[in-house]
Amino acid sequence: MEPGGEIGHPVTVESSSPGGESVSVGLGVCYDLRFPEFSLALRRRGAQLLTYPSAFTVATGMAHWEVLLRARAVENQCFVAAAAQCGRHNDRRSSYGHSMVVDPWGAVLARCGDGEGVAVAPLDLGRLAEVRRSMPLQRHRRADLYGLAAEGEEEGGEEGEDPIAFGTSGAVIHRDCLVFSTPLTICAVNR
Repeated sequence: MEPGGEIGHPVTVESSSPGGESVSVGLGVCYDLRFPEFSLALRRRGAQLLTYPSAFTVATGMAHWEVLLRARAVENQCFVAAAAQCGRHNDRRSSYGHSMVVDPWGAVLARCGDGEGVAVAPLDLGRLAEVRRSMPLQRHRRADLYGLAAEGEEEGGEEGEDPIAFGTSGAVIHRDCLVFSTPLTICAVNR
């Protein structure tokens, strides 16, 4: 298995209920849950619901599962639905389970326990709009300060470009040592 080379766009899922609304669904897998930039990219592309089918181990599930799901919901103001495998797969691997649905405020709407089960919750898109309106995080993001993480861009220049003057002492940072920079921040390594 190889990792993907790009983040896909959310898909639109039509409601099966009469008069129901469609929802924009961002698709991830369990390891994607660990990277806030992934879910932010999906949110910026219009996701209202983030999904993470998963097989967390028991140890990592106990420590990280719920807190990561709730964090992705809160920081992106999205619903999160995570179907999770549970039980023993073989002598060396057991999955944690605990499928759940989380709302954009971080409240757990539905959850399964240790064994097999089904977690079902309504997605109130009016509530989603209310959360986003009351705390407009997307508008308040500071790409000028942390643009690398927010935009997913790699900066660093090409070798052979002019060095960057640093401070008033005449010190320079060669571009091949630059990790990233913003108008107010420079991060470099000393090679």
